[in-house]
Amino acid sequence: MKWKPVITELIILLGIFILTTALSLLFSSTLFGNAALDINLHDTYFVNKFSWWILTFPPFFVLVVLFYLIRAIAGRFKTRAVNIILVAGVFVNVLILLMVYQFALSIDRIISSASGGSTIYPPLSALGHTPKQVNQTPPSEPFSHIIFIILIIFLILLVISAVLTGKNWNANKHELQKA
Repeated sequence: MKWKPVITELIILLGIFILTTALSLLFSSTLFGNAALDINLHDTYFVNKFSWWILTFPPFFVLVVLFYLIRAIAGRFKTRAVNIILVAGVFVNVLILLMVYQFALSIDRIISSASGGSTIYPPLSALGHTPKQVNQTPPSEPFSHIIFIILIIFLILLVISAVLTGKNWNANKHELQKA
C-alpha cells in the first residue's frame, strides 16, 4: 500500500477542517460569549446551546464535497481515494440534511398545532363576537421545501458519484482476462 496518497488526502482533510473550525469560531459568538439559539413560538420559548462542532461539521462536509467533486471531475473519477472521500462526504451531507429537514418539519408541526389550539387572550367569550379564523402558512414551510430540494440534489449527486466511481474502479488483473 502506498502511504503518500493517503497522507496527502489526510493533510487536505485536516486543512479543510482547520479552516472551517476557524471560520465557525470567528463568525459565531463562541469566542465572545455563550452561543445559543433562542426560538420563541407563541407561548413557548426554546433555547438550544451550540457547541463548536455543531457549527463546524456541516460546513466542513460541504467544503469536502465541493473540493473533492472538483478533483473527481478533473481526474475523471479515476483516483480511488478521491472517489471514496467524495462518496462518503456526500453521504454524510445527506444525513445532515435529513436531520435539518426533520427539524424543519417538527417546527412546522409545532406551529400548526399551536395556531389551531393556542389560547387567545382575552377569551373569545369576553369579546362578544367570534373573530374570523385565518389559516396561515407556517413561516418555516418554504424553508423545509428548500431543504427537501437540496436533499434531492445531494441524493442525485451521491448516486452519480457512486456509479462513476464503480465504473472506474480498478478491476483485478484476473478479472480482465477473457476466458
